[in-house]
Amino acid sequence: AHAATSPVDPGLPYSTDAYAYKFDPAKAKELMGKSKSSKGFQTNLSYPAGDSTAKAMVSIVQNDLAAIGITVKPQAVDGTTLSAQRRAGEFDIVYALSTSDILDPSQTMIFCCTYYGPAQSGYTGWHDQKADDLFKKTQTTMDPSVRGQLYAEWQKIIMEKAPVLFMVNPANTFAYSNSVHGFSLKPFGHYPLQIIWKSK
Repeated sequence: AHAATSPVDPGLPYSTDAYAYKFDPAKAKELMGKSKSSKGFQTNLSYPAGDSTAKAMVSIVQNDLAAIGITVKPQAVDGTTLSAQRRAGEFDIVYALSTSDILDPSQTMIFCCTYYGPAQSGYTGWHDQKADDLFKKTQTTMDPSVRGQLYAEWQKIIMEKAPVLFMVNPANTFAYSNSVHGFSLKPFGHYPLQIIWKSK
């Protein structure tokens, strides 16, 4: 696993770490001090019950935010209830996972970070007209270089405005023979068969 550096899955076209967050507690304290919640606040963080990875991630978030005056109360919720709460917008912060079924950023990105998409920015209700307009252009432009420029500008907005915080890209676990070379299972579930080879 490694830290997520973009809303676009690593390995997909147009993903860039140019706008990645840096771990800077001092800067976080400074920004917190300038905010309307400079004295701190309390919030709930919902996560799927029974998910040990989610529980560990929530613990890290809880500890890091406590350092800048934010008290996080973890709430383990069964998956069905958590999904319903998320769709209804009944949460403060919610831990969630996503993946892409196609080799293009559009599928996941329209769900997480566009207001006109099926989930209104991952059920957050966040709306940025410039971001939406840029994303729409990525869906109607065929030139890869132009799409790359549009996606770069769009990613910059998403990372700066942060309607969703992208935290980690988990590694997938797999087993294979020592005669197989070049195999890996990407986070979005695609097999790069074109680079895999087998020795005798």
